[in-house]
Amino acid sequence: MNNRSLLICLCFLLPSLAGAQGNWKAADIPDSLKNDGQSAVVRLFDVTFKAKGKDAGVCTLHRVVTVMDKRGDDYADWKEGTEEGTENITSFRGFVLNADGKVLEKVKKSDTHLYAYSEEVANDAKVNYYEHPTVLSYPYTVEYEWEVRYTNGLRSYPWFDPIDGSNQSMQECHYTLILDPGTEIDYRCLNTNAVFSKTSTKEGDVYKWTLPAQRAILDTDYRPMAMFVYPGVMAHSREFTYGGVAGSLENWEKLGAWTYSLGKDRDILPQAEQDRIKAMTDALPSQMDKIGALYKYLGEKTRYVSIQLGIGGYQPMPAEEVARTGFGDCKALSNYMKAMLQVIGVKSYLCDISTKYENLLPDFPNFNQIDHVILCVPMDRDTLWLDCTAAADIPFPNVPYKLKGHQCMLITENGGVVKRIPAPKPEENAVLTRSEVYLKYDGTISKGSFSVTCLGEMFERYIHLCDKDDKKKLDVVNSLLNLNNTKVTDLKIDKHTEGTSEIDIKCNFTASYGRKSGSRLFISTDFLATFKAPRFTAHRRIPIEISRDVMHVDTIIVHIPDNLRIESMPGWTQKTDGNVVKSDFGQIESSITNIDDHTIRVVTKMNIRKGTYPVSAKDDFTNFFKTVSKRMTDNFVLVQNP
Repeated sequence: MNNRSLLICLCFLLPSLAGAQGNWKAADIPDSLKNDGQSAVVRLFDVTFKAKGKDAGVCTLHRVVTVMDKRGDDYADWKEGTEEGTENITSFRGFVLNADGKVLEKVKKSDTHLYAYSEEVANDAKVNYYEHPTVLSYPYTVEYEWEVRYTNGLRSYPWFDPIDGSNQSMQECHYTLILDPGTEIDYRCLNTNAVFSKTSTKEGDVYKWTLPAQRAILDTDYRPMAMFVYPGVMAHSREFTYGGVAGSLENWEKLGAWTYSLGKDRDILPQAEQDRIKAMTDALPSQMDKIGALYKYLGEKTRYVSIQLGIGGYQPMPAEEVARTGFGDCKALSNYMKAMLQVIGVKSYLCDISTKYENLLPDFPNFNQIDHVILCVPMDRDTLWLDCTAAADIPFPNVPYKLKGHQCMLITENGGVVKRIPAPKPEENAVLTRSEVYLKYDGTISKGSFSVTCLGEMFERYIHLCDKDDKKKLDVVNSLLNLNNTKVTDLKIDKHTEGTSEIDIKCNFTASYGRKSGSRLFISTDFLATFKAPRFTAHRRIPIEISRDVMHVDTIIVHIPDNLRIESMPGWTQKTDGNVVKSDFGQIESSITNIDDHTIRVVTKMNIRKGTYPVSAKDDFTNFFKTVSKRMTDNFVLVQNP
């Protein structure tokens, strides 16, 4: 019997199954939380953590979610991440309820599953999950209760984040910490006016946060990172113990001191490896040449394997072990590069950094904003930033685009020092295309050539395209051309990793181009354009964020057949300065030039400007991008010669 049949039987035969911990009728949800496009409502989320000393505790969790429509099904899933050896789920039960709050199904711990990571990861972190059931009608409700025991280490208390994503409202939620008397804690409330209280009881000091009801955030376009959008509470003890090693979260300096202690004396290489390094570098003329040679050697010798076992999630493998095995995670590979640089007398520092968050919370050191380790190499005139996991792909002396502009914490002998990697220049994140097409009377392209150069983020997106099979390559090129009935030939893809970060794609092609109507042919000024204007709801409450600068330059040369002539151009070509549209959010500039009677050149330059803009600017923002979208899809008209 499948899940759907089982639930049909339950609806008719077991309407009064007992066990749920409340009356969760969907009709009881306030209208403001369910009738405004929401797909799910968090009815209840109560989390209580009780400490058992500095490195242990018990967390009990109770979560109830009502799913309003099919879009919210994923919010009915249950997930809990644990780390083997330090965290263990000791109890679990769940219920599936209909719109009237009647139990349709019980969920046991044996119904849950364990997600295992790939072979590229040595990790004691596991994800326990239960996938939402197949349901007959909406709304329906899921209720879960579970307990997690923490042993052998606590970096911080559980991050309380009751909302999983967009289109999800929240009723009142509670977060409680019961700690040993006198425990000094720091906490940070995110995106919520939580009511806080502290009391002393016989169980210990009780800290409690009550988060008020909150309407769903419906917009997903151009929003800040989730940490700065959804409500939550982060809390930790100023003094912690993890993996048997005591540390402090009083400030970034002390957190860095803890991290430094984990890597101390792990950057020593065996003599044979030191001799090999000197032989590779002694004859090179400059320090930069020597560092570059070792970076290249790192990329050729090693491969990335994530190591996240207990304290190994923060403590690098010894450099001699990486030299012997040829693999390691970001900490291990950075530490290995650090050790090699020591051999040639160059000092460097491991750096904790986030691949997601550009800015670290200045007065709230935390582990949630650190997920990667790179290497900082101070130089006389400049500073090198090296991502040692990317040595095989990212050319020296560059750092991946996604890390540029991010703050990081240097791990020094004197503790953590917060620094910022220089931000990228706008032109460093660019897509530059050039196309030349020969039109036929019916609007098809009899012969076309296309080339594109990708820099920055787009380079990193397509860096592995050279290693893909022909079908994958063709799929990418077809998506870039954005034409119908495309047939690509002579495809060539090159990556440049000697001093530049470029992917060059070249091909020839035939395709359908334009729309024929009677004796006229309507031709898009930029067939490469796939840009769409954002759509914001009337109730948007969050700022508008463009996370990166982007530059597109499209050049298209169109050869027109002898039996056609240009009848009209887009209206903006007739206006003074009509070819340029500027705003706070960016700029688009277009031009159409007659090379001769049967050849025109169309150039479109678009720059999108990074920034965070107030929600009051949403209409101006939308109007600008509508203009951009229209400009890139405008037509010029060809007509048959008389």
